Amino acid sequence: MFVMLCSLRRLFHRYLRREDGSVAPLIGFSALGLIALMGFAVDVGRAQFVQAKLLNAADAGGLAAGSRINSTNVQEEVEQFVRANFPDGYANAHITNVEAKVNAAQTTITVNASAKVPTTFMRLLGFRTLTVSAYSEVTREMGGLEVVMVLDNTGSMRSSLGSLKTAAKTLVDILFGDDAVAENLYVGLVPFSQGVNIGGANKGWIIENVTDPSDPHYADYGQSAGGAWGGCVEARTGGQDVTDTPPMHDDTVKPPIESRFHVYLWPDSDSNNWNNSTRYCTGFEIWGDCYYGEWKVTKPTAYYTPYNNSWRSPNKYCSEAVTPMTPVKSTIEAGINRMTTDGNTHINLGAVWGWRMLSPRWRGYWGGDMGTNGLPLDYNNELMDKAAIIMTDGENTWGEEYSAYGPESDQRLGYSNPKGELNKRLEQVCTSMKNAGILVYTIAFNKPGYSTEQMMRRCASQDSFYFDSPDTSALQTAFKQIGDSLSNLRVSR
Repeated sequence: MFVMLCSLRRLFHRYLRREDGSVAPLIGFSALGLIALMGFAVDVGRAQFVQAKLLNAADAGGLAAGSRINSTNVQEEVEQFVRANFPDGYANAHITNVEAKVNAAQTTITVNASAKVPTTFMRLLGFRTLTVSAYSEVTREMGGLEVVMVLDNTGSMRSSLGSLKTAAKTLVDILFGDDAVAENLYVGLVPFSQGVNIGGANKGWIIENVTDPSDPHYADYGQSAGGAWGGCVEARTGGQDVTDTPPMHDDTVKPPIESRFHVYLWPDSDSNNWNNSTRYCTGFEIWGDCYYGEWKVTKPTAYYTPYNNSWRSPNKYCSEAVTPMTPVKSTIEAGINRMTTDGNTHINLGAVWGWRMLSPRWRGYWGGDMGTNGLPLDYNNELMDKAAIIMTDGENTWGEEYSAYGPESDQRLGYSNPKGELNKRLEQVCTSMKNAGILVYTIAFNKPGYSTEQMMRRCASQDSFYFDSPDTSALQTAFKQIGDSLSNLRVSR
């Protein structure tokens, strides 16, 4: 073809020099022009073909990086995917530049890519290559989302609590972006240890009366000495500790329905003298035992109040109160900041209270922003996803005289294997949430042990929703990746 074009060019110059005849040069010139136009069309057509391929590669790079925008190097991720989707030498073209930028709110990625395409026909006119460009913009959009963070606040987390708070607030930043009040986004918090604190305002959910001493169901928290119920409740019995049954009482049916909760009330004992009363032995005392007499207790002179995690309190090891789902960023951040650590580990109770915050059966119970917005919404709502994030740093434990499962002597978890019972109940709750369509993410922090890690892996909705986080850096990455996973993507241009 090139030889033919050169021959035509020589003929064209010969026609111009000849003086005999006037039609032939015009015909030759027209033929050459026609061939040049055809060659131009072929080169431009190939350039457009290459540009379409480059645009697809830019879209792929933006989408890939957008799905991990908070846990990856965006420039490296975009360039890797662009080059993978546009192999070097494709249609003899070569990428010359890939540039990715992220806006300040980390909600939009723009990708600019360019490539050079060698010409065939146009080089006769001095154009050896054509440069093609592609521009793609990927915007991260949040669909409707209800999400609850179920976070380990046990004693073993004491040295890592600051890192947990930072990681949890990073997730909040990802979800909210620049919004102080989000649209169609509701985030809740369930701190847990060996019980869960439902909040002092929810007295209607409990069986005991914590305000009126004349009531036969009065629970004595030493109010006369300044005490108060801290907000923790015991686990329900009869298998209801793994259900999302709302708290109700109905005497009009037979048998009566009772699904309310008993208050968490650590016994006042020698090992936990929460009244802080003056105690004396009417006989004589040896190493803390009273011989030939009995212990007498004077009127309480002080009281260990809630939320101080005192080792002497009826609220001993009662964690910070839950934060019901809210669209207000500062509210959920305040709940995270209030978290403290103490007590043993009952992961299943944290998980079941996370479920209850997401279950539509509890609509109308939580009040606040949840009441205002009619939450939780129904399952399988096409405009609203539901997700639970369950994080722990240790295996389920049972080693104190009291927890949300009552005094150890009650043996509500059985005598032989109480830890195994807690594990079994956690898996029941996880299965129920997944069957309801809730996305379950799990995090095993600080190497809690093989059996716990595998249990948390089974609890997750899918293997990629489980995060093995052996240190604080990995914990931060896990929360970032979960935030990315919960973000939906779309190519906006």
